[in-house]
Amino acid sequence: MNYKNLIQSLTCCLLFTIFTNCKNPSNKSKSESSKIVSTKDIFKSFTSDTNFIVEDLDESLSNWNGFNELKEFIVSISKGNYLTLDESEETTKDLFSLLVTKIPSTIDNPSIVARIKVTETLAYKLKSNFKNKSTEFEKTKNNLLNSYSNVLFQIKKTLEKESQKIINPNPNNL
Repeated sequence: MNYKNLIQSLTCCLLFTIFTNCKNPSNKSKSESSKIVSTKDIFKSFTSDTNFIVEDLDESLSNWNGFNELKEFIVSISKGNYLTLDESEETTKDLFSLLVTKIPSTIDNPSIVARIKVTETLAYKLKSNFKNKSTEFEKTKNNLLNSYSNVLFQIKKTLEKESQKIINPNPNNL
């Protein structure tokens, strides 16, 4: 007898839980789909934005010729000017070797060099897709723009971290 009441109670609780929670997942899915749409809108605005000018970077980076050339390369690609993709492989190789070899000491660390290498790889892939008229050209272009954004982000974070280092004015008082 006790088991019968227990089973009925559990069944009622289970049915109550199912009916009350059935409404919530649909609401969550609607809010999640709106989040997905907003993320897509952000990505679209990123890929359509061609102003890759970062004014709040350190002034010492303005003298970094390789970085300025990379910025010009990326801006021309983002605006749809693909003449730079017709240039020789040597030009691209020189651009990225200059970029890595002349990197300022304030940001010379492996995380930035790795992101530059990813950007270099995607630039070569984009050139190849352009010459072969590949269907993956737009995807590679967006990946290249995203990787450049990652380089900028890493540079900014490295500079921020460097500016937060606390220097002990009197090391003898330890």
